[in-house]
Parts: sequence; C-alpha cells; structure tokens
Amino acid sequence: MADDIAPGGIQADRYEDTRAKFETAWKDGFGPNANTASDTPDGHIIDWGTSMAQAVIEQNSAAYQGGFATTAGSVNELAQLIAPFFGTVPRQATGSTGSVLSFGVVGTVIGQGSVCSTSTGDRFAMDETLTIEQSIWIAYTFGPSVTPTSAQITIGPQAYSASFGVVGTGLEVAQAAQGTLAPDAQISVVYDAYEDANGLGVLIVECTGILSTSVVTTNSDSEFWRGSLMPVTSEVLAAIEAEALAITSVDTPAAGNAWRGVANLASVTVGSDADTQARYLQRHLDTLGKNGSSSLVGLVGRLRDEEKNPGIEYVEIYNNPTGMTDSEGRPLKSFEVVRIGGDAQTMVSIIWENHPLGIQAWGIQTYTVTDPRTNREHTIQMTDATELFAWVDVVIVPGEGFPTVVTSDLEVQVANAIVAFGRTRGMGFDAYLKDISSSWQLEGVKSCTITTGTTGTSVAPKPTLSPSNIDCTDRQILRWDTVRIGVDIDE
Repeated sequence: MADDIAPGGIQADRYEDTRAKFETAWKDGFGPNANTASDTPDGHIIDWGTSMAQAVIEQNSAAYQGGFATTAGSVNELAQLIAPFFGTVPRQATGSTGSVLSFGVVGTVIGQGSVCSTSTGDRFAMDETLTIEQSIWIAYTFGPSVTPTSAQITIGPQAYSASFGVVGTGLEVAQAAQGTLAPDAQISVVYDAYEDANGLGVLIVECTGILSTSVVTTNSDSEFWRGSLMPVTSEVLAAIEAEALAITSVDTPAAGNAWRGVANLASVTVGSDADTQARYLQRHLDTLGKNGSSSLVGLVGRLRDEEKNPGIEYVEIYNNPTGMTDSEGRPLKSFEVVRIGGDAQTMVSIIWENHPLGIQAWGIQTYTVTDPRTNREHTIQMTDATELFAWVDVVIVPGEGFPTVVTSDLEVQVANAIVAFGRTRGMGFDAYLKDISSSWQLEGVKSCTITTGTTGTSVAPKPTLSPSNIDCTDRQILRWDTVRIGVDIDE
C-alpha cells in the first residue's frame, strides 16, 4: 500500500491511489463488472477500508521516515518527521528577560515600552508601566572631581562620612563613596559603582526598610534618588546577554528628565535563538535518553521514590564533568549525592545499580556494596547533609499608616511569614536579608532592622546575631521555626 523503500525512507501513497488498489482487488474477487462507485454498497465498503488503510499507511510512513531525520531539507521538514511522534518541536526565538531598577524623581511615570540599553547598544523595553516610588532602593550619582573631594552619606539614623583623596571621574568618586559603606542594620546590599551614559558615577544601595537619606559632597556634584524595579525584555528576540549593571542607559527620556537612570542589579535570563536544523535535531536526539536510569534526572527520580526509599526528605546531585577538582572538592569526572533522610544502604544500592560506568560516586561518607554477579565489594560514597538552624530577630519601627491591630498579632504574623519563606528554601540555598524582609508585608513601616545567626542544633543557646545574610554550602540546609524568630514592634 506504499511505494518501495527509498534510501531516504518511504513516501505514503495518496488516498486516490490506495482506493484504486482496493478497487482492483475487489474486482479480482467479485468480477470485473462489480460496481465500486462510492454511492453503491460495494463502494461504501471500499471507501471504509481505504480510510482505515490510509490512516495506517500515513502513520507508518511518518514513523519510518523519522528514522531518516538527517535527510530533511529544512527545520519545518524535520519537525514533520519528529514532532508527531516525539513531541519535540522547534524552538522559536525568545527575548532575554530581566529586571531593572529605574530611579529618579518619586512619582515619575515610565510608560510600558520605554527603552533602556547597554553600552553595546542592546535595547530592553519595559514590560509594564512603572511609577517610581519611595522604596528601599537609593541611587547616588556623582560628578567628576577636579580637587580632593569629601562626602557624607546619611542613611536612616546612622551617618557614613569620609574624606576622599579623589581627583578623577564620577566613577572614581562613586567608587570612593562605595568604600565608606558596608551592610549593617540599615543597609542590605551595596552594589558596585558604575558609570552611566552621561559620565556620572552611580552607587546603588538597598536598605532594610524605607529610611531617610541624604548626600553632601564638596568639589563634586551629587544627588540621590529613589528607585523601583520593573521587568524588561530585549527588543530583539535572541540570546542577548547582559551581566549585572550592564543596562545603564535611558533611551526614552521622561518629562523634565525625571527618569534619571537605570541599572539591572542581576544578570538577565538569556533568551534563545530560533532553532537551526542542526540544533533542533541534536536537541531531539538528546531527549531520547531523558528517561535513562544513569542520567542525573533518572537517578534523582529513583533516589526520591518513597516506595523504594522510605523516609527520604531531600536529595540533590552535584555533577563535576570537568577535568579538574571543583570548588567544593569533588574530583574530576565525579558526582556527589547529598541527602537528608532515607535508608543509606538502600540509596547506595540504587546508586550502584544506576550510576554511569567510569564515573565516581563521590561523597563525605563511604559505603560498600556487593556486586551480585561477582560477589565483589565496591565502594560508593555519598554525603549526609548538615542541618543549620536559623535564628532571626526583627525590630520594626512603626510610621504613619502602620496597622492599629494588636501588636502581638502582627508579631506572630511576621514570624509565620518568615518561617513560611524559609521552608521554601531547599538544600544549598542561602537566605538573604532582602528576601527575609520581603517575606512579610506591613504598611507604614518607618524602618526595620534584621539580624540573623545559625546554630548546629535546634536547642542550642541563641547565638550572637548580626545584620548579615545566612550562607549555605551545597551540603547544608536551613531549618526554620517560629521559636527561633523574634519580632519586636518598637512602640
């Protein structure tokens, strides 16, 4: 019911050709005068049989043709061979996405589609309309200095002041200002100074709350602005890269020059170019082995299977496919399974049965497993994760518009929100002050101080807390509970 197999596969017959073959076979069996027209009883049977056969022919042809994917002449032809049976479709071009801090006069409206760009000319458009608000982000701008400059920056109740022995560009003045600031009870993050498209030095500071601020310099122009975050997408749909603080130019000016600057505080998520034929084919071939037991995804799935490994809570696998020891001490060509819960020997057996040949199962703890074919013992390593118990103190100073409900209820609300946030963090995830402060929302907060610390057990004495992020290694996990969260509303 189909043409002969050719070097590039097979091509399905047309419906008309298939029906003609049915008619020939029918007349061979019932005589040359049999009426096979579609409006006759015999014709109805032939039409039904043709439809059934044609469906089988076309499916088999496509399936067989899929084995000759390399003979396709275009991405579209390749998609016709692959997509119906494997579900892998060509990727369309997508834009790079990220978030930028737009700063300027509070109340300034920046319209959707307004454009900012990098120094290399890559343009990003605002996804929504933005209004610059009184926020936790402050941007300080500095002009060049021709004589030694002194400056004082004030944030909240604490003043930072220093004399800069600087004669130079606005960037050099901003860098000198950066050297006077450090994260503390008022400041979460001090970002690296950079130079904008107008030659001004810019220093961005993220605070722990909405605090008063000022800046005074001699021999160098200086101003400060508040900023708000806005999602952006590259105008060109392609893999456009932009590292942190690369998007620094305002291309769509606001009225009265009230939009004073912009910066991406983190690298953008790089978009993708449209699939070429070669890339699409390779991606399809790669997905054919996604369910293989010796793949990272397959091994994680088996280790997390609660029926085979009861009591398992967390499993992470860190892979080092390089030719050198990585920063965490993993040898070349190795992987490390880090776990909480589960039965160690069960997990070792799963690793032994499913890990790829020639790749070392490395870790802190060492176990043995017996090969049932040879009765020989083999070494498998794995790592038990370390628990860190998080302690957090929050001191809130109410301002205008602060809720009038019972203070103790608000303190419980904030503590519960922090714990809920903390429990979303998995193994190896840090806890940043800015994320802790963002996990709860109260109106009218004048200022907020957050201090943190950790202990090795849940019942240890409270440690000395400091206004710093909580860092975790790949082998650590933070544990959160309201008994270790202190919230005080300073009335």
